[in-house]
Amino acid sequence: MPDQSDQAHGRMACPSCQAPQDIAPVTVVNPATNELGLLFRGELNKVACPSCGAEFLMEVPMLFRDDHNRFLIYFLPLENPRQYTGAEAQMQAITGQIFNADDDLEPPQCRLTLSRRQFIEKIAIHLNSLDDRLIEYLKYQLYNQAEHPIDSIRSELLYDFSNQDPDKLAFIIFDR
Repeated sequence: MPDQSDQAHGRMACPSCQAPQDIAPVTVVNPATNELGLLFRGELNKVACPSCGAEFLMEVPMLFRDDHNRFLIYFLPLENPRQYTGAEAQMQAITGQIFNADDDLEPPQCRLTLSRRQFIEKIAIHLNSLDDRLIEYLKYQLYNQAEHPIDSIRSELLYDFSNQDPDKLAFIIFDR
């Protein structure tokens, strides 16, 4: 099975039949682009295997880049959560390459996500001009409310960006 670096170059095996796939994945997403719409609909980097017809998402590292607001969101899919410290170091190295100390520009705000759902959520929070740190704090409070605590092992609490009421924040509980 190809490793993650093979996937970044567009070669991987179908998870159903193991037939090799040559794919050119999208790795950078910008605001107001077609790729962003595809990501939100679950279609970005979606592959249909010509051998067996199975559809799957190609999980490759991606970057959301909002140059106007100087905001970056990294998506580094990890098979093992213990790789988190390596992912954080990788994000810092990439940011250091892009924005070196000689630049007069201040480095952008950066966020790291380890799942596609988190990546989409962080982008939606940013596009709705909300502070993701506040949203994470609210989620923490909701997880730990005394009357009806949410099981964080079984459930994932996500910001509901489909909510149209500008005076309310909404959240959804996703059963893992």
